[in-house]
This record gives sequence, C-alpha cells and structure tokens, in this order.
Amino acid sequence: MKTIDDVFAKEWKLFYPRAIQLETSSLCNSHCTYCPYDSVSKIFPKSRISEDLFINIINQVKHFQPQLFAPYMNNEPFADKHFLKRLKIIRDALPNTFIDIATNGSLLTEELSQELLSPEYAVDEIKINFPTIIKEEYEKLTSLNYDLTLDRVIKFINIAQKVDFKGRYRIVMVDSKHLEIDVEFWRSKGIPSNKYAKVSRGGIIDTGLIAKNLVNGCKYNRQNEWMHILSNGLVVLCCMDWHRQQVLGDLNNQSIDQVWNSNSYQAIRKRISNSEDKSFICNNCEWGITYEK
Repeated sequence: MKTIDDVFAKEWKLFYPRAIQLETSSLCNSHCTYCPYDSVSKIFPKSRISEDLFINIINQVKHFQPQLFAPYMNNEPFADKHFLKRLKIIRDALPNTFIDIATNGSLLTEELSQELLSPEYAVDEIKINFPTIIKEEYEKLTSLNYDLTLDRVIKFINIAQKVDFKGRYRIVMVDSKHLEIDVEFWRSKGIPSNKYAKVSRGGIIDTGLIAKNLVNGCKYNRQNEWMHILSNGLVVLCCMDWHRQQVLGDLNNQSIDQVWNSNSYQAIRKRISNSEDKSFICNNCEWGITYEK
C-alpha cells in the first residue's frame, strides 16, 4: 500500500510541481475552533471552480503527470456536489498519480462512500478528521452533529473493509487530553489513527508559537515541490496561507508553467531560504525550518 512518503521518496526532475493541491470550492460545513475557516470566510467571498478552469487545469497537469494530486485545500471537498464527477476526471487524466483526500466525514453518506471507495476512482489515501471520540468535546470543537458523523464514518469504514478497498484510510485526531481514549477506540475497530498537533496556520491561530528570527526553508518543501490552487484560480504559497499573503499567480490568465517559473515564485523561494522577517508567514509557521549557523 503506497503512502505519501513513498511518493516523495521518488525522483522528480521535471520543471513542474511534483504535487498539485486544488480546491474545487471554498465551502466547508464545519466550524472547527482549530481552523481559520470561519474568520477567513468572512474576508473572502465563497467560490466554486468554473468547469472551464477545472478542465483547463486538468489538461495542463495531464501533460506532466504530477506524482501527487490533492483535490482539496482549505475546504470540505464533499461540499462540492460535483466532486465525484471531478475526481473521476482527475483519475482518468492521471492514472498513476497518488490521489489524497481529507474530509471531516460528516457528508459521507453510504451511497457516496460506496462510490468513492470503488476502483473507478482508485483513491490512494483518505484522511478523516475526527478530532476526538468524546461527544461533548467533538461538538464543541467542530459544531458538527457527533452521532450522525460517527455513524457515517463507521459505515464508511465497514464499506471499505467489505469491498477490500486497496487504498489507505485513517482517522486524524487533535492532540488532546482524551488522546489515549481516542486511540483505543479506533484501535478496537482495527482502524489506523494518528494525532494532529494544532498549528497556527502561519500565525493566524494562537498556539503560543513565537515568530522565528530566522527561517532557512520549509519542512515540507512546499515552495519547491507543491502548487496550491484556490477554487477561484489564484495560486497561493501553501495551504497555510489562508489570508492569501503570497499570491503567486492566477490560472485564469496564466499557465501552470508560467506561474511555476515566474519571477514571483523565484523570489518567494529565495526569501524562504533566508528570511529574518518576523512578519513573514514562514517565520510564523511551525513548518518553517531554522538551521543553526
């Protein structure tokens, strides 16, 4: 069973992004306290990708076949009613690309789960964000209906086991005082799970992170390997750039190649390699790397 780590262990010599992250809509049905969605959705208008833009992007990536494609970003992918149709288009265009999906699980009806887990889509990894198994805490953290969501997640898992799903699925939890209980619950059902440490999203969420005096790179090398595309076509620095501080291009009037090799991208890569600016997003991000000189 392939993992994302396996993908990034491979060589990549093309002058194109190794990984594409594309949200097909900006919508989310949750209001998680550890996520900036609520505040950001009041700043920027809601958007859904146009069919023309979506097809244009897929036709471009088809030519260089990225190693990873994640059709979500700062959103809930299944809030897009056309998501499965678009997922099929992605898979047909990228038959060997690792497809990764993350969801809060609340919209995973049995019918949707059955279709999503079919070989037709050949999804490689599905992450379900279920912060805690403690009902009161879960609903406080997410605002979602605990009983409904848990029922849908359990049924999704049962279907995955029944159809012998070839991809990987796992539960992602928030690091909390209930972590041992959460881990044991999913372990008892034979479900892999891992904790997620709360992050500041580049300084937006208060986690106690102090801005770094010096940053020499990104832990996940986002500036050199990933392209992050919003549903309105704007290309931002990474999935942490919720406030769109670094808009590097616009695929409504530029190609992926033009944006990837633009002066803006070159400049941001150089900046990330040596930033002493404490107001810069990477200096306020847990992923910002500091090397001792």
